[in-house]
Amino acid sequence: MNKSEEERAQGKEKITLLDTLFKVYYNGKVDKTFMREEMENIVFGGTDTVITTLQWTILLVASHPEVQKKLHDEIDVFYRETEEINAASLKKLLYLECIIKESLRLYSPVPVVGRVAGEDFKIEDVKHAFAFIPFAAGPRVCIGLRLAYMEMKIVLSRFFQRFHVKATQKIEDIPPSMEMVLRPTKDIYAILTHRQSV
Repeated sequence: MNKSEEERAQGKEKITLLDTLFKVYYNGKVDKTFMREEMENIVFGGTDTVITTLQWTILLVASHPEVQKKLHDEIDVFYRETEEINAASLKKLLYLECIIKESLRLYSPVPVVGRVAGEDFKIEDVKHAFAFIPFAAGPRVCIGLRLAYMEMKIVLSRFFQRFHVKATQKIEDIPPSMEMVLRPTKDIYAILTHRQSV
């Protein structure tokens, strides 16, 4: 916070989340306590949730060799044909995105999103557009949604580019624990083997 305040005083304007918070602060709309708490929320929301999702995803892929083979094939082609890793190029990793979404469906890092219905409603036999909301939705949607997907795609693609993973435990033997973040109840172990194609 201090560095950002110094840069702002020197006229070095940036468009970052922290600088946006400072603008709100300097306009007198929030205090430093609010800003500190907001930054703590962002750091918590952007680390524990991504790390937990990576753990579950690696275990799921390691538990399904046919999925891992198809993922290795996609990643090999991607890194052979892609010069620059950025948001646009990461969109080519369609199978990896499906894997991440399936992991989020099975083991959403924040499985409970507390909300109050604005009005009574009747649940009918209708598919709801927001049935899959690992990042929440609407005005309370996770501000780090796109960043989280990018982080997970980069980490997982680099990880599976370099390694073949063999599960040493059955996923059914590692039930999740409902805490602030849905965590494995046990440590996860796997056998990593360097891939020869790297």
